[in-house]
Amino acid sequence: KQVVQSEVFEYAGASFYMADMGETAPILGAYHRPDVNGLSHHNAYSDDWARVNREAIKEAGRDGDSFFIVKAGYGRTPKYAGTTCLGDYVTNLKKRKDGGLQSVLNGIVNGGFSGFTYGHCAISVAVPRTVNSLDNRTKEMMCRWMEMNAFTALFRTHDGETPDETVSGYGDKYLLKALARWST
Repeated sequence: KQVVQSEVFEYAGASFYMADMGETAPILGAYHRPDVNGLSHHNAYSDDWARVNREAIKEAGRDGDSFFIVKAGYGRTPKYAGTTCLGDYVTNLKKRKDGGLQSVLNGIVNGGFSGFTYGHCAISVAVPRTVNSLDNRTKEMMCRWMEMNAFTALFRTHDGETPDETVSGYGDKYLLKALARWST
C-alpha cells in the first residue's frame, strides 16, 4: 500500500494505474498461514491484490478520483477493481487460438456477465514480433480496435513493443483523426 501511495500518487501524481501482476501468486512464496501455499492461493491472490490496491487508494484519501486496472480476477475482484484489461492480443479480426478482436469482444461481454462490468483492452495492442511472426498492426486494424473500444469502459492506447517498426497512431494523420473521432 505504501508503494502505491508514495510512488503512484505522490511521486508520479497519477490518478489511475495498471495494478499488473495480480495473476501470479508466488508459488514458492512464504505465506502467513501454514495451510496456504502458492498453488492453493493462486485464484484468491488476484482478489487480495485488488483489495490491497483499493485499500491503498482509500487510505490515501483518493477514493472517487482514482482507479486502477487489473488483468486478472476471481470471485471478489469486481468489488475492488476499477476496470479490467483483457491484456495484449494479436492484432487480427479473426477468432483464433492466438487471440484477436473477436476474442477480446467475447471476453468483455463474458466478463460483464461474471461481474466484471468495466472491461476494456488496449488499442494498438502490444504484440511482439516473435509471436508466430504475426504483426498485423495496419491502419484498418487499429481503427477497428478504436471503434470497439469507444464502447468500453476505458479508451486507452498502447504503443506496443516496436512502435518505430510498425504502424503508430501518433505519426499518421489518418490515424490521429480516427483517434480523435473515437475518443470523444
